[in-house]
Amino acid sequence: MRDIATATLTGNVTREVELRPLPLGNAVARLRVASGTRRRSGEQWVERTNYFTVEVYGPQAALCAERLGKGSRVVVDGELDWREWTDQEQNRREAVVLRARQILFERTVSTPSRESEPGKGDGSPDGESVASAAAASPAGTDDVPF
Repeated sequence: MRDIATATLTGNVTREVELRPLPLGNAVARLRVASGTRRRSGEQWVERTNYFTVEVYGPQAALCAERLGKGSRVVVDGELDWREWTDQEQNRREAVVLRARQILFERTVSTPSRESEPGKGDGSPDGESVASAAAASPAGTDDVPF
């Protein structure tokens, strides 16, 4: 049995979704999600925001790019993926990314491209689920991270 690290994340999208095609014709959407937490520091509670990168593959990637914008609230269930690479200045870099298996759109936020579409981007909780996003990175994704 192989080991798998999974996580569930709730939070708000911090910027517009990046959508990129992959060499084999699939697509990948990259989201940054902010999630707040409270920790006790001595006698006081301290608010802290954590930022996570989420990747969604295949048809669900296009739907995320279409429906989500800065401020949208999401629930993401996925697998943690640790990556290591060398940047253009030859510095060793590493990151942990959450590869989405499922995304629930709790609340979408209007953007100019979606404001004219009825029922989209109205800021109301819609509870729409984007189920079964590919858990594994498709072959040929050497261009990720972008």
